[in-house]
Amino acid sequence: MKLKHIPLFTLLMICQPLSAAHLSDSGEGEVLVFPYYTVNNDLATLIKINNNRDEAKAIKVNFLEGNNMEMTLSYNVYLGPHDSWEVALVATTATINGVIGEPSVLHVTPDTSCAPYLNKAGQEFLPFGLSNFPSDSAIMDRVTQGMVQVFEMGELPQDVAAWVDYTNSGVPANCGAFVSEWNDGEWNATELTPATGGLSGTASIIGVSEGSSITYNADAINNFYPPTTVIHTEPGNFLPNLNSAAPHSVVYSDGQIYESNWETGADAISALFMSQSISNDFILGSFIAAKTEWVVSFPTKGFYVNDQAPKAPFQSVYQEAEGACVNFGRIRNFPTSFGGGYGAVIGDNNNGQVCTPPPRPEIKTMCWAANVMFFYNCEPGNTKEEGAQILGAYNNQYGIRVKPYETGKSTIDFSTMVDYASTALKDADEQYTYHGFPVTGFAISKFTNSGAQPGLLAQYANVRKHNLGKHIVEEASE
Repeated sequence: MKLKHIPLFTLLMICQPLSAAHLSDSGEGEVLVFPYYTVNNDLATLIKINNNRDEAKAIKVNFLEGNNMEMTLSYNVYLGPHDSWEVALVATTATINGVIGEPSVLHVTPDTSCAPYLNKAGQEFLPFGLSNFPSDSAIMDRVTQGMVQVFEMGELPQDVAAWVDYTNSGVPANCGAFVSEWNDGEWNATELTPATGGLSGTASIIGVSEGSSITYNADAINNFYPPTTVIHTEPGNFLPNLNSAAPHSVVYSDGQIYESNWETGADAISALFMSQSISNDFILGSFIAAKTEWVVSFPTKGFYVNDQAPKAPFQSVYQEAEGACVNFGRIRNFPTSFGGGYGAVIGDNNNGQVCTPPPRPEIKTMCWAANVMFFYNCEPGNTKEEGAQILGAYNNQYGIRVKPYETGKSTIDFSTMVDYASTALKDADEQYTYHGFPVTGFAISKFTNSGAQPGLLAQYANVRKHNLGKHIVEEASE
């Protein structure tokens, strides 16, 4: 039986909960997707995961590098009711054989929650899961930015939940019991019960030397697992991942709800993030030395670009030097109006010289799992040559030129691609076609006020989640 799209008001009349994966509108779920972390450019990233329920839970935390979603660190955390897990990612120099001296990430936490085998004082990100390890060239720079994905593996039964009860000292009662249980690689205690959700998370990117900070909320997914399924794996095991989802999805778009069956769990999760366009603001005001960058991440990309041939909606397979490029079409820039004028227009000169647009590639591309795009208008401090100055993304970035405007909105429109039809994701029943790519992310702007007080340099930053335009087409009925 084919699943039909349902008007939103009709769905609200239904008492039974949806039994397919869907993005949470409350920010709580069984799975959390953090689209970006970084330790570049003297930045640190703080991750906080909250258990908002009355039940104790087992959590899997996976860190994926930014090029190809390859695993750099994976561990388990066991959280008591209304407990939280907080960690910091900071820059370091690798000390692991094969990558000694390369830039890397150090994971540190003072949190007392139970995380068996994790070196809380300082755990380096690991090279062993990278496809090009070992290598004669440096490879660890790719782990200095990436994504974080968090999975509830299940609820702890009463006897196991007692191990995470906090004593008067503020320390869980028996974290050592989890180590003992996993010593032989098997879980021998009472089995967990299925996940019920209630996780939420935030990431804060901190400018350590400049005193700036932005915080964003993780995307949350509900009804992730097939009914009654529990995936409780040992620390260091990369499962569950986004392909562990039940192959069913529910997507809200333009007052309609589209419910689909899929061949794989990765397809179901991709459907939740499929977007035809990405829109957000840019701010480049010279008076406050404003800069803007966009994070555009593809949280499921690794499941589509690592075989001999790419799978829709992606167009190419991953290559170490080039990535797996997503070709996108027109970028439209809309200036902000001030005082009845059309846009905040800047001059035609850059230090007395005409600002000539640099040659643009015939095809615009984003080649990595986590991408940073920067905006420039040829004014000093915002030139193409200066590149990404906020997040310090090390890999290839695409610069969006918005001269002669200082503020406004920009839209990346995938529908203008020459091969647009090939990017579609069609469900297993061939009833709905989801156009675009599975994306998430945010815009970040940074400002400098050199006149806040005599001798004082003030730094500010803010973050805005992307507006993602969906385009879902119902195929003609037979």
